[in-house]
Amino acid sequence: MQVNIVLWDRPIRAGGTLIFGPLAAKEFMTASWPEAKDRNFDKAVAAILAAIRGRGSPDLARERFEKALLSAELV
Repeated sequence: MQVNIVLWDRPIRAGGTLIFGPLAAKEFMTASWPEAKDRNFDKAVAAILAAIRGRGSPDLARERFEKALLSAELV
């Protein structure tokens, strides 16, 4: 699998962690996400994986990650 390393213009704060791009967002969602996951989580994961693989927009990944964070009350 090809990994596309992309950094966002500004990081997103998730709990006490700064997330700088889709790869870090994926790692956060894998290791630090609460047990309860919803549709926003699923959409964020799909967009993040697409961005990492170079098949999706990093901006869309950011938008969906932010929505998932709000839904999980992590911001």
